[in-house]
Amino acid sequence: MQEVYLHIHGLVRTKNAQQPIVWHDEVIVRLIDEYKIKINKKAGFKIATNHDHPVYQAVSVLQKKQSGKRGVWIEIKKNIPPASGLSSQWNLAVAVMRWLNAAWNLNLSDEELTQLGANIDPKCAELLKQAPHYPTVIEGILLIVKPKYIQYPPSFTRQEILRHFPDIKSLMAAMRASGAKQSDIVGNGPALFAQFTTQKNAEDALKQIESKVAGSWIGKTSNELYEFL
Repeated sequence: MQEVYLHIHGLVRTKNAQQPIVWHDEVIVRLIDEYKIKINKKAGFKIATNHDHPVYQAVSVLQKKQSGKRGVWIEIKKNIPPASGLSSQWNLAVAVMRWLNAAWNLNLSDEELTQLGANIDPKCAELLKQAPHYPTVIEGILLIVKPKYIQYPPSFTRQEILRHFPDIKSLMAAMRASGAKQSDIVGNGPALFAQFTTQKNAEDALKQIESKVAGSWIGKTSNELYEFL
């Protein structure tokens, strides 16, 4: 394998697991015969192209595990806004780590990869534990909102977030009362998602809570199986 094309989906958190949504970033990863890591932005939102990017950090860790002097060239089309709470950049890092583990014949176990991820960031380790065992992509119309005046550590579990921030729980209840099929926390937040059957239902729900949110995003998703690689 010399090159791979990936669709990296955004994630929302539910009671039982992280679930992918149809919005995704597009990525090309190509092996090169130089001990370098090259990241280019093809299009979309602005991203870091140096060691500040999670993918750069992930590749750097794996480079030290190989016997040769190989590197990668990565091109990213960033469709999902950075800092949207959808975990897309760390999900991309996990996808690249798993592909390079195979492409470079490192033969690292899931446990070893997870430990390497933990050395980079707890979010990376969390996603390595879950991927690629995601359920079906969430379907319908998705409303994502960012509550005003709320910040919490990425390490907080769902239970801790709901316990410490009752306003989060109230917003989820309000969206369900407005017709949402389900509502929960997005990625590592602070943001919430709600799933509706129609665009109008989502827009009506947003009107009910817009005084309590700093930003919102409504989009159509489709029911498809999540393909990790």
